[in-house]
Amino acid sequence: MPSIDSEQRSRRRRILKAAASAPVVFTLPSGAALAAGSLTCAEKSANLAVSGAVPVPGVTLAPDIWMRFSLPGFSINQPGGAVPGFTLGGRWFRVNADGSVTEVTPRGTPQSNGLTYFALVDYEAYSVGQPETVYVYQGAPIASPIAGASCWNSLTGAMLTVNVIN
Repeated sequence: MPSIDSEQRSRRRRILKAAASAPVVFTLPSGAALAAGSLTCAEKSANLAVSGAVPVPGVTLAPDIWMRFSLPGFSINQPGGAVPGFTLGGRWFRVNADGSVTEVTPRGTPQSNGLTYFALVDYEAYSVGQPETVYVYQGAPIASPIAGASCWNSLTGAMLTVNVIN
């Protein structure tokens, strides 16, 4: 005949086994709540651009933190003398000292000036399949600049290691 001690131990074991095998309910945040609580890299880029913490010139002479499109530089003859610039989609643009551009009509044939310009890219226009003449900076403000190749890669599936898309 089993002793009272061993019956109590047996009961305790059954209770522990039952408790251990009972389903456990975890409370996890919904996907929507989690998504709402975090910013995408595109939103972070937009916030960075709007804040003015990092300048967003339309055209630079070297890549910076923003995603850019490289364009060969030209010396474009104008009434006051030659100006630096580039061509895109059959249009010619003078590059101003502040990184903005002005559309110009060349006098004669522009000559290479040996420079490369890096124009800002509009991610939204790029992502919907617009041509370069729409998503590359040409003087109008860029609505959706993207900061960094890592962000660009996560949005587009590209595998860039630099902040230049071409």
